[in-house]
Amino acid sequence: MKTTRTLLVVAVVLLAPLAVSGLVAAQPAPPASYYGDVTVDDEPAPEGTTIEAEIDGEIVGSITTDETGQYGGEETFDDRLEAQCDEAAGSVIEFRLDSGEYADQQSECTPGEVVELDLTFPEIDDDPGDPGE
Repeated sequence: MKTTRTLLVVAVVLLAPLAVSGLVAAQPAPPASYYGDVTVDDEPAPEGTTIEAEIDGEIVGSITTDETGQYGGEETFDDRLEAQCDEAAGSVIEFRLDSGEYADQQSECTPGEVVELDLTFPEIDDDPGDPGE
């Protein structure tokens, strides 16, 4: 009886680190986070502008501005544009408005990195043209 109990304790002690390491390995990489100034057609972007982060054609994060000309913030608890990167660092993020216009800037996505990146977008074409053309 005493031998069985001893073997059980030894088995638990030896196997416990394996169980914990499996849980740690299953954790996703932290997202890259972005904040900064944002302009559209050389003017501060209006409050309510939605900016999306895209990697290889897939939207991996977004934020809607709550202040004119600014997305996210630098303080610890401020909202930021978070982009879930592939675990392999080096994915290129393209930034676009929800209307489809792309920013002049791109960034290499590094999991866990916090980046101040000012974004500039070209003029938004509000005139869809003559539907009869």
